[in-house]
Amino acid sequence: MAVPIADDWKAIHDRMQQIRVEQTAFSRPCRACNGVGWIAGFSDRRHPQTVDYAICGLCHNPRDLPPPRHVAGR
Repeated sequence: MAVPIADDWKAIHDRMQQIRVEQTAFSRPCRACNGVGWIAGFSDRRHPQTVDYAICGLCHNPRDLPPPRHVAGR
């Protein structure tokens, strides 16, 4: 009886390690948008302060974050 319990604990420990690895992989920000979910693009050359945002083509904004606001003068 002790052997199956020990095997169960090992299986539980192995699964917890797998879950931790999966969570760590998803917690890293996207290398293209740095976790924001949006990529800035300048839509008008005459008005470079006008910025349009497009959904990141690499991660596709998995958390459905709203587009960032453009602050004039920055």
